Amino acid sequence: MGTQINFYMASEDELKFVEYLHSQDGVRILKDWTESMKPTELEHLPEPGTPGWFQVWLYNSNVSPFPTTHFVDKQSRYCIDPFSQEVIEFDRSVGREGFVERGRLWAEFSGWDRSDPHVTIQKSDDFRRWFKRLAGWIKRSASRNDVGDYVMPAAARFAAEGGRLVQAAFADGTTVEG
Repeated sequence: MGTQINFYMASEDELKFVEYLHSQDGVRILKDWTESMKPTELEHLPEPGTPGWFQVWLYNSNVSPFPTTHFVDKQSRYCIDPFSQEVIEFDRSVGREGFVERGRLWAEFSGWDRSDPHVTIQKSDDFRRWFKRLAGWIKRSASRNDVGDYVMPAAARFAAEGGRLVQAAFADGTTVEG
């Protein structure tokens, strides 16, 4: 079973989170998908608007083996399988056009083997502790809103100045308020 922490981060908050990630030995940011079998390591988060900018994977070489990928025919690309690999999904929360959309950190702690779905995989205790450290950094750096999401300082200033914090934004312009 997986676990997540939901948050609102403005660009300034996200930069501080990435600085925190880079301060940890062994932590890497991986592209969500790749054209080759080997996951692509990123020095920086992708620029908003570029393909795959909104979701990346976090990996810690001091905790877990390097993740493998599987080919997704319908997308004609390779993807990391979060159910069998020890990776953390980082859905970004960068603001745009008067609102900041909610982001999240998510990890699956009890997955299954892609080649045999009857075989369950328990993620390591070190991986669980690493997720808790990342979530703890967010919790210590943020306040909570009325629904329990974490609001980072720059996102809170944005909201105090009239910006909107939304749970989701859709292509047609519809938003779900936070």
